[in-house]
Amino acid sequence: MRPFLQAVLLVVTGVLASSCQADSGAARPATTGDRPPLKKPAENLFCSKEGEGGVGMPPKEPGPNQLSREDVANFLAPRAKALNECYEDRVKRGYDIQGGVGIRFMVNPQGYVQNLCLVEDATEDGDMITCLFGEIGTWQFPARPEATEVRHLWKFRHGGD
Repeated sequence: MRPFLQAVLLVVTGVLASSCQADSGAARPATTGDRPPLKKPAENLFCSKEGEGGVGMPPKEPGPNQLSREDVANFLAPRAKALNECYEDRVKRGYDIQGGVGIRFMVNPQGYVQNLCLVEDATEDGDMITCLFGEIGTWQFPARPEATEVRHLWKFRHGGD
């Protein structure tokens, strides 16, 4: 009976060792068969098409009491890393996604983001868009007397944005 228990112990040890090895940081990246297919972003996340003009068309010139383009650029720059983490997480999970995500939102007079919507999405990854919206929805810009429309296009590709 003792040799039988030793054999069982060796088999169990081998299974545990290979399982731990597969779960280590050195594990191979996910393959297509290891992950569920991409879910496209929900249609209700997209801006209405009426009078849209696309992300390539700059918003109207901000008024004197609104956030300037420079103010917006300075605000967005340090926050790009958090948005890129949404993308990098998807790449680490084995998704080969790249492309631009154009967004539009209003910054109300208190500085909070409102009416966030997609103008363009080349990634077709609803989970990444959900992550981006979750991050952007927490932002608070400096307060201004008037609301400001913001449009921005982020480009995601392997190795950074």
